Amino acid sequence: MEKVYSTPFRNYIQRNGFVMVSNLLLDFQQELGINEKELSFIIKVMKNRVGYAVSDYELDPTVCSKTLARRRAALKEKNLLNFSVIKKQNPTTGTYATIGISYDLSPLEAKLQEISDRIENKKNQKIEKEIVENDCLVESEENSPIEKFMNDWKEHYGQEYRITKDEFKLYNELGKFDKECVAEIFNYFNDEELFDEGYTPRLSFFLKTKFRFAHLKKYCENKTEETVDVDEYDEMLEELDEEKIKSYVDEEYFDHYDTLKQNKNYYKAIERLVRRHYKDGELPDIKILLDKAYENNLKYEFKKRS
Repeated sequence: MEKVYSTPFRNYIQRNGFVMVSNLLLDFQQELGINEKELSFIIKVMKNRVGYAVSDYELDPTVCSKTLARRRAALKEKNLLNFSVIKKQNPTTGTYATIGISYDLSPLEAKLQEISDRIENKKNQKIEKEIVENDCLVESEENSPIEKFMNDWKEHYGQEYRITKDEFKLYNELGKFDKECVAEIFNYFNDEELFDEGYTPRLSFFLKTKFRFAHLKKYCENKTEETVDVDEYDEMLEELDEEKIKSYVDEEYFDHYDTLKQNKNYYKAIERLVRRHYKDGELPDIKILLDKAYENNLKYEFKKRS
């Protein structure tokens, strides 16, 4: 007959269970104000067991209940645990007898969490200091947006881009999408004809001026939308009547502006709407969508000017 085992484990640790004790409980015992007997008491309470009521005998059969009661009370006074006494009624006599204690270690957990956060904050401060002092870049991907920017700079100006410490710091503080926008700086400068206006696309040009970075982000958001839209209508591009589409777009745009240069982003927004809804040589009534696009454009323009 094949032997049947009580558990799949053979070693005493896993077969009979174990208590996981945080190093912080041991290392910061003095700060917590715990003596050796109280530490032993807490560890025994931590044991995962069946049921919610723990008898004093189960915790420590070598000492009396009054001694354990004093330890419980002392730990509660130190705000390291709470407990509830569970009593059961004798159906014959009507009297109540204690069947065990229910423990709550969340106060201790809160104190250990505070200690852990304190240690972690010190570590993070040290890391941040080293990053700043050593001019390190922190990236979430191997293909760095800032490397793309630096390559574009070298290609355009014929020399390496030297990043200042302030630029390092400000770049590292950016979120993922904002960093991705940095990779689009030269495309943005070209599309907005900023080179012709005498501007230089240094990182500080955007990172130190909120409204300029907001314009760059808006440009990147529009570009992302265009990529999604292209995926939606790629298959039907051959069927589109480009002249008809252009006439729709121009008619709507030039109702509000005199030249294309006045608001390229709005022109592209109309074009996306028209292309998305243009099917079988016809365009359904999308006046409401076009009006909404113009309304959103006005809000953005107003915000940009203010």
